[in-house]
Amino acid sequence: MIMKVTKSQLAIIAIIVMSFALSIYFYPQLPDKMATHWNAKGEVDDHMGKEVGAFIMPVVMTVTVLIFLVILRIDPLKKNIEKFKSYYYGFIIAMCLFLFGIHWWMMLWNIGVKVSVNRVMPAAIGALYFFIGYIMKNFKRNWFMGIRTPWTLSNEVVWKRTHEVSGRLFMASSVIAMCGVFFPEYSLLLILVPILATAVFALVYSYVVYKKISNAELNGTADEMRIGEGSGDTTWDNIKEGYLYQVERSLLKVKHPAKKQVLEDVNSHLDRRYDELSEDERTWENFQQIITEMGPATDYAELLTPETLAGSHASSQKSLMGIVVSVVAVIVTVIVLVTVLSNKQGAYELQEVSNVENLGHPFENDPEAIGYWKSVDFVEVVEDFVPETKSWKGDLFLKDFTFKPNGRTSFSWTWTKDWVWHSNGRAKAQYKIKQMAGETYLFLPWLSDDVTIRHQKPSYYVLKKLTSQTPQIEPTPGVYSAIQWLELIDNGNYGASWEEAVDIFKNAATKEQ
Repeated sequence: MIMKVTKSQLAIIAIIVMSFALSIYFYPQLPDKMATHWNAKGEVDDHMGKEVGAFIMPVVMTVTVLIFLVILRIDPLKKNIEKFKSYYYGFIIAMCLFLFGIHWWMMLWNIGVKVSVNRVMPAAIGALYFFIGYIMKNFKRNWFMGIRTPWTLSNEVVWKRTHEVSGRLFMASSVIAMCGVFFPEYSLLLILVPILATAVFALVYSYVVYKKISNAELNGTADEMRIGEGSGDTTWDNIKEGYLYQVERSLLKVKHPAKKQVLEDVNSHLDRRYDELSEDERTWENFQQIITEMGPATDYAELLTPETLAGSHASSQKSLMGIVVSVVAVIVTVIVLVTVLSNKQGAYELQEVSNVENLGHPFENDPEAIGYWKSVDFVEVVEDFVPETKSWKGDLFLKDFTFKPNGRTSFSWTWTKDWVWHSNGRAKAQYKIKQMAGETYLFLPWLSDDVTIRHQKPSYYVLKKLTSQTPQIEPTPGVYSAIQWLELIDNGNYGASWEEAVDIFKNAATKEQ
């Protein structure tokens, strides 16, 4: 028997396959140690071997999808999930696209195409918030997805009203979160604060609505037009609650003193028809027949003021079209903004930190800097460092650093007194040397061959001076000669290195040595 695969499932499978394919494609270009985690300042604070880091996001995506599929089978209210299954799968697809986008960004970052995480995450999370808010009103009661409070889970109407309001708040939160694209230094707050406020409001709101419904004080307002608690624990309760809710929503669109009475009459008629059925006749088919006999829920409002309701239908259709257009507009706007800002970011950062004469700056010697330095710590500010106490818990990416004469270093960087330039000549870091506890320490701002985000200061590698020269090796005559020859290369004496290479090695060692 071949199991039928839906279009939604095919889309999910395609996204997962593409994410693994992306990892395989970029794998040869990735560094052995990948950046895999960024702190609130947008700085890399954790690395992972590319054997794991290249595939971590596709694996997370796969596990997430499997969990959602398991929920379809184990939720006590899984029949309710079936009622909004298309939205359920839509949410899974949205999550997969979100993770796929983050995965793509991470791959690009690690091969050198670096867009700040504090610009990417507000746009990505904001778009996800907006989509969740848009579909939230279609969620049915279940134990795993949506606003699950004791009051929403115990009452169908409380669930619906809470999700309608919370959906609008989610969409508002998305707009606030996307503002983090323009204010990256506050992006974390703009992402978290609105959604936490929404969660607190939903909790309180669901309780308030539940109490109003329980009191059954029907006076014709949106929050009070309800009859009984209607727990929805049985099939009939679910069907009845759903129909009454649609009637209630229809009646709220018109102004008429008899609308409360209409709702009560509909409820009484439903109860009477149910009581007329024997135990054997209380089947799902007969319940559906009762609803069919009652007619469309909108008919009851039309009996009161048909003209008003007709206008409301047109208004609803326009509103729906407006929402769809808004969703498309927001998505397009986010894509354009991120693209433009990403392109401008590099130019802005370059202007901010490289207000120097690049590599043409005259060299000024610093005898105190020349020598071999060993990394011992990584701190946010110089004052945080305590000798012989390591505050950084992870491995240190920069292991050591050597300042050589004439502005050379152990990397492809150059230096002059107080400053180190990256190899591309775009970024410079001002180092500091301090005497502490009888030792000499160098504090090197870490720019990682790119530039920090506006208004953010780089952290410091702390290096301890071990010798005045490069790390010592037990020099055999051949090794010593090789070091001499390499110094000619380092100093740019290429002609001399060519002429003296053979003589240096022959004089230093015999063929046997």
